[in-house]
Amino acid sequence: MIIEKFLNNNMLLVNDNHEEMIVMGKGLRFHYKVGDEIRDEDIEKTYILQDSTNKNGYLQVLENAPDIYLEIVHHIIEMAQLKISSPFNKQIFVTLLDHLLYAVERYEKGIVLQNRMLWEIQNFIQMNLCLVYKL
Repeated sequence: MIIEKFLNNNMLLVNDNHEEMIVMGKGLRFHYKVGDEIRDEDIEKTYILQDSTNKNGYLQVLENAPDIYLEIVHHIIEMAQLKISSPFNKQIFVTLLDHLLYAVERYEKGIVLQNRMLWEIQNFIQMNLCLVYKL
């Protein structure tokens, strides 16, 4: 995998046999430069950009997102994978990040979306919290 671009300190755009991917690992920016081949042992996660028509949009989301949101999404996916045995789509990282950023933006602007299933969602979450934490 050859490094094409740094998205942030921990996330790189790489090319592997003409397939573009996003790889994550701690401090990758400090150990490599564009054009280097990245060692497999330095990669913690790999995400594939499946929709090549919207690649620039995905990259823009990744480049503009604060590092803390990237870490949050990474941890959400890790936690979900512990609970769900089936594999996730490799594009889940970008999709979930985009949803999170949009939700934060709406919150900061005071935009409230009406959710007709809010009661059911809250009830579901409360029931699961009770099961997980034995409340």
